[in-house]
Amino acid sequence: MNKLIRSVLLAAASLLVSHTASAQVYAGIGAGKTSWSLNCTSTCSASKPDVHLTLGYDLGQEWSVEGRFSKLSDITETTRQWRFRSYQTEVAGLRRFMVQNNLVTFGKFGVTYTRFSPQETNGATVEKSNRFSPMVGVGLAYKITNLVAVRGEIETRQIRFMEQNSKITSVSFGIQKAF
Repeated sequence: MNKLIRSVLLAAASLLVSHTASAQVYAGIGAGKTSWSLNCTSTCSASKPDVHLTLGYDLGQEWSVEGRFSKLSDITETTRQWRFRSYQTEVAGLRRFMVQNNLVTFGKFGVTYTRFSPQETNGATVEKSNRFSPMVGVGLAYKITNLVAVRGEIETRQIRFMEQNSKITSVSFGIQKAF
C-alpha cells in the first residue's frame, strides 16, 4: 500500500513540475456532513461535522490536482455501544467548466485512503481498519475575488467497513485562497 501512495504522489509531483509556468497553488478549509449506508441504520448514527483541509495546484484554466485531509463524522453503533473515529486522505484530479465569469462547476476523480479507529468498544475486540477506494465528486465554486472563492461539493466512495460494503457520501462547503 505504501508503494501505491508513493507512486500516486510521485506522479502528482511530476505533473506539478512539468506545468509550473501556468500553475497556481491554492489552499482551503471546509466543513460538512457525511452519511454512511450501513446496514445498521436504526442503531448507527454519524455525529459531529466533517472538517477538511485542501491543498491544490492549478495545471491551467481547466485542470487541477488536489490533496485533502479530512476528519469524517464519528460513527456510533448503539446496540453494541461501539464508536469509531474516521480520517481520510485524498488525491484527486479536478476538471473545471466555466459557467459564467466567476462561477465554475467541477468534477473530480481520485483515490482516498480511509482509516477507522475504534474509540469505545464496550470491552469488545475491534481492530483498526484502513481502506483505499476510488472517489468521485462534483461541485460548484464562486470566485469572490481573483484569489478567494467559496465552494460546495458532494463526494461519494464505497468501502468495506464492519464486515459490510458501505457507501460514504460527503457534502461540504468551504473557502479557498489562491497564492
